[in-house]
Amino acid sequence: MTFTTTQNSGSVIIRVGGLTPEFLSQKVAECQAGACHCNCDPAMMEKIEAIDIQGSDDGSVMTIKGALSAEEVEKNFAACTQGW
Repeated sequence: MTFTTTQNSGSVIIRVGGLTPEFLSQKVAECQAGACHCNCDPAMMEKIEAIDIQGSDDGSVMTIKGALSAEEVEKNFAACTQGW
């Protein structure tokens, strides 16, 4: 799995290679329910307004809306995805 982050106005886009939208949607649902084993920052999770996950040619594209920086999303996404 590889990923890159891009900052947009009001959102951060994560391009994830090698993971399907279905897999990512399941992991996001686990995090939102507090049923995950991620090492992400709960304060960052509170800043998220919405997450949209779409398929791409090589994996998935996640658009995370909220008052977030690409750097904090990248750091937390890396922590969450260890062991996937």
